[in-house]
Amino acid sequence: MKVLVADKFEQSGLDALKAAGCDVMFEPDASGDKLVAAIKKTAAPVLVVRSTQVTEAMMDAGALSLIVRAGAGVNTIDVAAASRRGIYVSNCPGKNSVAVAELTMGLILALDRRIPDNVAELRAGTWNKKEYSKAKGLMGQTLGLLGFGHIGREVAKRARAFGMAVLVWSRRFIDDAEARAAVQQEFGIEIVDSAEALMQRSDIVSVHIALTKDTEGFVDAALLKHARTGAYIINTARAEVMDYAALADAVKNKSIRREHHFRRRACRRRPHQSRRRPVEPGARRHAIRERRHTGSAIGETWVNKHTQKHGNTEARTYLIKRFLCFSVSVIPCEILENHGHYYE
Repeated sequence: MKVLVADKFEQSGLDALKAAGCDVMFEPDASGDKLVAAIKKTAAPVLVVRSTQVTEAMMDAGALSLIVRAGAGVNTIDVAAASRRGIYVSNCPGKNSVAVAELTMGLILALDRRIPDNVAELRAGTWNKKEYSKAKGLMGQTLGLLGFGHIGREVAKRARAFGMAVLVWSRRFIDDAEARAAVQQEFGIEIVDSAEALMQRSDIVSVHIALTKDTEGFVDAALLKHARTGAYIINTARAEVMDYAALADAVKNKSIRREHHFRRRACRRRPHQSRRRPVEPGARRHAIRERRHTGSAIGETWVNKHTQKHGNTEARTYLIKRFLCFSVSVIPCEILENHGHYYE
C-alpha cells in the first residue's frame, strides 16, 4: 500500500511503516500546489499529515481513500469535501495527551511565577527579585477544567499532584450520573453542573474542549463574566473556542491573566518606554501571553506513546469491508465509522 507522508515525521515512524509493508513516500515540505502534484504523481490511497492543510483540490488530484491526521483535531482537513467523495478521515485522539497536559502545567507555572517576563528582564540587564518573588503558588488553588477528554484527564492527574483542587465541567456528564460518580471517585475531582459554576469557583481555568460547531466561541463574554477577578485562563484547545474580543475585555476589566499556545504576538517596547508600562491600556502587565502550538512537538509523542504498550514491532495494514484502515504502532489511528465525520 502506498502511503504519502506530507509533513515532518519521526524517522522511526517511517521505518515502522516500511516494515509493515507500506510503500512510503516522504514529502515533509509538500503543501499547496506542491502537495497536489505529489498526490497526483504518487497515486497514494493514504495521506498522512500533521499541520498541513488538506483541500478539496488535493482530494481531486489523485486516488485518496483515507486521510490520516497524526493528531486529535481535523480542522486542517476539508472534512465535508472528503465526505462527498467517500474519502475516510481518521485522527489519533489522545496520543499527544500527556505532552499537552505537561505543557498546560508548564503554562500555569509560567503565569504564576511570571517566568518568561523574569527571564526577559534579566537578559535585558534588569534584576528585579522583589517583583518576581510574588506568586500565589499552586498548592491549595482550584483548577477548573472545561472539558474532560484525554488531555483533561491527564491535566487533572498532574494538578492533583501539585495539591490543587480540581473542578470539571463536561457535557458528557450532564445526563450520565453513573459515569459522573465513577469519574469523580477515580480522579479525585468534583464535577460541577455548569460552565458558569466552574468559572465562579476556579482560580485557574484550563480549556480542553474539542472544536465543533457548538463549541466555536464557547468561552465568550457571557461565560467570562463569571470568572473570578485575577483568575488565570489557559487555552491549549483550538483557538476558535475562544472569543478573543471578550477575553481582551476581561483581561482589562477583571485582571484576568491568560496563556494561549497557538500563536505568538510579540509586544515590543520602544527604547523610551518604561518597563513598568502595561501591555495595553487598562490591562495588567504581562496579562496576555501567546506562543506557538507546541503541545505535541516532542519526538516521543508519536513514536513511544503506543509502542510502550504494544511493542516496537507491532504494525499492520488491512482492508476491512468498506473501511480502508491503516494502523501502525507509531500512529495508532481510530477509524471513523461514518466517513467524513469527526468524533473525539
